[in-house]
Amino acid sequence: MEIAIMPKNSIRIKGKKTTIMIDPQDNKSMYSAAIVLSGDTNSLNISSDAVIIKGPGEYEIGGVKINGVRSSGMIAYVLLVDGVEIMVGSLSALDKLQHKLNEQNIVVVNVDTAEVNTSFVTSLASNVILYYGEKVDLISSKLGDGSANEIQKYSANADKLPQEVETSILK
Repeated sequence: MEIAIMPKNSIRIKGKKTTIMIDPQDNKSMYSAAIVLSGDTNSLNISSDAVIIKGPGEYEIGGVKINGVRSSGMIAYVLLVDGVEIMVGSLSALDKLQHKLNEQNIVVVNVDTAEVNTSFVTSLASNVILYYGEKVDLISSKLGDGSANEIQKYSANADKLPQEVETSILK
């Protein structure tokens, strides 16, 4: 399974059988994902057979289990891809939902605000935290001892996840 940063701060999660796009925003690119998690897809060039999920609920598509959780108008998604549990959401959404969420293997955080204390995110991830987004540079100094490395993609396998929490920035 691979998690990669795409143009305009979109994320692609590619599993063995299914590809998921999260918040695609580049209307000039063609997205060939089986699943798209997004609030606005009207102006995007998405393959016609893609399933678009815009809200909370429980879904199972192409071997991927998806659970969307909403609170105060904010949505976070928990995905099960190739045996790896992945939580995806904006920092502001995760902040509002933190008491409703459980620990996952990987947490992918879109840094949409620098006004939230990021320390709670470590309680949501048992193995990996990946930050990305327009304001990621504003919180990089708050990530502790500077051990967060910058990467373009992260590859994971359910059997080979790190024992201690690793933090990286997707750029």
